[in-house]
Formats: sequence, structure tokens, C-alpha cells
Amino acid sequence: MKSLLCLFLIALNCFAASKTQISIPKSMCSDTDIRTKMDPSMKEHFTKPRSQGSIGWCYGFVAADLMSAEVGEALSSIHTSSIYNQSVEDSVITKLAYDIFQPSAFKDIYEGGFIEEAIEEVAKNKVVCIESKLPFNANYGVTTKNLILMMEKLKENSEASNQVFDQKACYEAQAIIKLGKFDILPKDLHKVLVNQNLNHALSDLAKKHCSGDLVKVPKFSVKTKSRPSYPRRLRRDPEKAAKKHSRSIGKYFKAINSQLEKGKPIGIDYNVKHITRQDGMHSSVVTARRWNNGRCEFKVRNSWGKTCATYKPDEVSSCNYWEGSYWITDQKFYEMVNRITYIDS
Repeated sequence: MKSLLCLFLIALNCFAASKTQISIPKSMCSDTDIRTKMDPSMKEHFTKPRSQGSIGWCYGFVAADLMSAEVGEALSSIHTSSIYNQSVEDSVITKLAYDIFQPSAFKDIYEGGFIEEAIEEVAKNKVVCIESKLPFNANYGVTTKNLILMMEKLKENSEASNQVFDQKACYEAQAIIKLGKFDILPKDLHKVLVNQNLNHALSDLAKKHCSGDLVKVPKFSVKTKSRPSYPRRLRRDPEKAAKKHSRSIGKYFKAINSQLEKGKPIGIDYNVKHITRQDGMHSSVVTARRWNNGRCEFKVRNSWGKTCATYKPDEVSSCNYWEGSYWITDQKFYEMVNRITYIDS
């Protein structure tokens, strides 16, 4: 069997990995796109651009995509995120951490989360709404943001009026129902919103709204892998360190390639500073691999809508405006991605 050292070039100095050079060979980088193994409706879902707008639910988009590929149905990122947020509200420690360290644009609704935990919480919930019944992307996320802000306002006004369902509350509830296209009476919506925390209310409302369009979700085997780091404890033995590091990188990319070749998407966590002029953690989905200009490249399905102007042209190989996706080299992938998440079915 060929040594993994033949597959990855690693430049090391005597003390640490000053620069790890990745060079996946062409033999391990045939053109692969997960959509080729999907039915037309799923292929369309993974081709359409998505936009999270100004709501920090990128992890929900990724978790929903990973589960969608497993069940063969496009699942709602709104419902996925609301189920996760409900679990945050139910955990005293997690809720405290979010209140202190994770500021949100909303008063009650949490932003930011973890792909693996979101999938696990949906599995505990056992069902999740389909995307077409509860879509996020209407007007590039403006509808969803406005919907949450209107719910918070109704709840705040109702608390100020001792939860009385007066004419003003009725008008506000009607506006929410019209915007969200909910099949619920204004009085019942008011009752749902004022009698519990908004994270619970949003999750319950989504479940009721999608009562006939809920998909059963099994318990998935979710795997995560962090980017292989140079074994510093072996820094006095550069040759041994290089071999160990090479093996780790080989296993890392083998897991990625295995998933793509099975037609499965992969969630990635990374800092956007690697590809934009901004700074902050983000999550996206890898959906394809190709050999291009003598390098192995990976396609990243993002949740920023139709855009290419956002990316640094010298950091991404190419951008697909109409799909809301971009390509990066194997080298950029290694440098950028902190952790991968996938469902091992």
C-alpha cells in the first residue's frame, strides 16, 4: 500500500509546522457532485441559492441540508433552528452562556449554534417540517426576520396590557398570520405567544403550521472531525511528526471524499476572514469536488443568496452567482475549515 506521505506534501521546520502544504493527487480527485445521486426535487433544492439574511442561523441551514440528503426531502431550516433554540432555552447553563457570550438581534430568539447539536435535537423532536411548507428564503430572509420581530412586539405589548386580547393584539396577530401564512386564529396565535417563551412558541407554532407536512426523523450517527494539527509533542522528531501529521491529513480528506462519493453533503465550520474582508465564524455545506488547473477543489454551498462580490477573488477559485456557491482549493480548504460534520449512514 502506498504511503500517505506520497499523497500529501508537508513542509516542516525543526520545531513546528510553519506551513502545511496540501496537494491531493488527481487520482483521489475525480469530479464528484452529490446532486448526481439525487432525485430531481432534491437536486433542485441543492441547486437553488439560499439566504439567511441577517439572522445567524447558518448552522440550521447546514443541519437541515445534511438531514435532507438522508431522508430524501428538503427540510426546513427555520424549524430546525427553532427546535435547537428551544433546547437552548431549556438548558440553564447553555442559556446563560448564550445570554452572556452570544448577542442576538432579537430580544428572545437565539442566534448562532452547532450543526451536530441541531441534528441531535431534531432527532429528539422526532419530526421536522418540510422546507416548502415553512421556507426561510422568502425575500431573502426578510420575511423571517420581520416575522420574529413582529412576534416579539406582540408579546411585549401583550405583557404590558396584562395579556389582554384586545383589538390592537388582534390586528398584530392578523398581520403575523398573513406574513407567515399560518393556519391559526388570531386569538389562538396570541395565546401561543404570550403563554410561553418565544423560543418554545416559535417551535410549537412551526409544528402546528406544518401538521400535515412533517417528516419523521430518525436518530442519526453524526460524526465530526477537526482539522488535523501538527503533533507538537513530536517536534523534536520532525520525521516522525511529519508521518503522523500526514496520516491524520490522509484520514481527514478520506472521510470528506468518502461522503461526497456516497452523494452526501458535508458541513464545515470556518472563519469568513479566509475568503472575505469580514471576520466571524460561519457554517456552510460542501457538495462537490473537481480537478481544476492542476489542483483538487471543493464546492461550498453558502447561505448568502446570489452573490460573488462578497468573496476575495484571489482566495476563491471561482464563484457560481446563480447557485450561491463558490470553489476553493484543497490548500484553502485545509487552512480555512476548522471542523467538518457529516452523517455517517
